[in-house]
Amino acid sequence: NKPAVIYRGKGNVIAVDCGAVFGEVGGRLGCLCLNTMEEFYEELEKCEKIPTTAHITMVDFYEKYCQLASQGVTDIIHVSINKTASATHDAAVMARQMFYDENPNSHMNITVLDSRCYSVGYGFPIMCADQMIEDGASAAEVIEYLENRFEKTEILLERTCT
Repeated sequence: NKPAVIYRGKGNVIAVDCGAVFGEVGGRLGCLCLNTMEEFYEELEKCEKIPTTAHITMVDFYEKYCQLASQGVTDIIHVSINKTASATHDAAVMARQMFYDENPNSHMNITVLDSRCYSVGYGFPIMCADQMIEDGASAAEVIEYLENRFEKTEILLERTCT
């Protein structure tokens, strides 16, 4: 198994901006374009209404896939939030198909995984996968690890009233 060739930005993980709509700002303001959480909260305090988000579109994912292909990326391991509660996963799957339809000679592999959860439920396994890549794991090894983790992940909540 050869090591995975993955986009190197901040580590090996790329976040695709879901965009938050801040009414007073005038449209989408990507949370990821803000440098700190303090900036996010400053923008939030200016709002008369609570900002909203929407799932990332197929076009957003398609454009990101094309950008990464042009940079020579050979493997994308896309982890989405729970597909039963968001259209994000389906948009990524459609973008993958569109990419292959429009780029039939591309050798880039796009794997879309459903994390079946949110937040730390998929964030921690992604951090571990990032370390696996740093340690020389192949894309296939990382995918297998993530699939196994997501299959076994359970989130336990405790309600306490003190």
